[in-house]
Amino acid sequence: WSVGASYLESDNGWAPHGRDYRAVGVSGVRERGDWALMLEAGASSDDLTFVDTKAITGALRRKLSEHLAIAGGATFRSLEAPEGGVSSRTGRKKDGFGGFVEFSFGL
Repeated sequence: WSVGASYLESDNGWAPHGRDYRAVGVSGVRERGDWALMLEAGASSDDLTFVDTKAITGALRRKLSEHLAIAGGATFRSLEAPEGGVSSRTGRKKDGFGGFVEFSFGL
């Protein structure tokens, strides 16, 4: 397995008490022969806009030759945002799901 993580905290000066945006992500890749399995999860929170997001992505890649590969996967996302400009963390929640297929060619 190869794993990675990231964390971002930003104070853009707009929200009181600072730290108005935070994001965290973790990912992992397992390669075995011509196959690779990839998993990634992330979340963010914005204290200025009161928007919170979460996402999970999984993908599988197969090398077809030295320079050609095909991959496919799916992503689930969740977003929570205020209703009608109200400044609170209550309001709308939207969930989404998407899939993808990718062909890659490298020189």
